[in-house]
Amino acid sequence: FSLVSIDPAEGGYKGGELVMLVGSGFHDDMEVFFGQAKAPGLFVVDENFLTVLTPFNFPGWVDVSVVGGEGQKAVLEQAFFYFAALNVGLVSPDAGATQGGTPMVVEGEGFEPGCKLFIGNRMALFVSVVDSFVMEAVTPPGSCGLADVRVVCGQEKATLKDAFSYVGVPEILKAEPSVGWAAGG
Repeated sequence: FSLVSIDPAEGGYKGGELVMLVGSGFHDDMEVFFGQAKAPGLFVVDENFLTVLTPFNFPGWVDVSVVGGEGQKAVLEQAFFYFAALNVGLVSPDAGATQGGTPMVVEGEGFEPGCKLFIGNRMALFVSVVDSFVMEAVTPPGSCGLADVRVVCGQEKATLKDAFSYVGVPEILKAEPSVGWAAGG
């Protein structure tokens, strides 16, 4: 038997999504694996098509393999990509100066290179996606008060409401008396 393709070739890491495998020689005594995880819900449409539900797996690329009853195996290497659903869960620190410039770490899920980070309605500076769970950036200037933290990756958006607080820097407007002894007192 053979394994030629999989459609779709990506899905959420929680699994449970229906995919179609295309090949030849498929029969009911087969098992399908995504990486090391066995796929449930195998249904052989005919000898060239079968469907399965994706199992849970960690985000990233995995091999897809079909194992026959006699130990035969067909493999599509790095054929399925598990992604994490976009989510913003934690912002650290959660406050910074209104003039911006505060280094910050955003934790969540589904981050990928090219994602944009906004604090309030302003794009964060020097955004770096460390991995699919962590982003680093520098805050842009903002107005005093609470601001939403929003991550945009392609068409997906995730927001953590009121997650960052802009605080004003104290400003000395007047000192009394305006003169005094150099030694103090």
